Amino acid sequence: MNSQMEKRNGRRVVITGAGGNLGAKAVEALARTDWCERIIGFYSPHRPPVIPLGAQDKTTAVVADLTDPNGAWRAHLRGAD
Repeated sequence: MNSQMEKRNGRRVVITGAGGNLGAKAVEALARTDWCERIIGFYSPHRPPVIPLGAQDKTTAVVADLTDPNGAWRAHLRGAD
């Protein structure tokens, strides 16, 4: 992470596509920072969520179909930075 990212005040981060290649790397990188307290990872309903090792304590897996505009996944956005 660059110093610009570390200076942000965000504590709770949402990652869509957390089960993909780039999303999983983002989860891993955020889990290693001190400033990120909680990661909400949105995972596809078409495959089981896999949280990277070392990120389990900070990460909440949300299996969701983001094409549903009224889905329960919306509640997980509240309080996100």
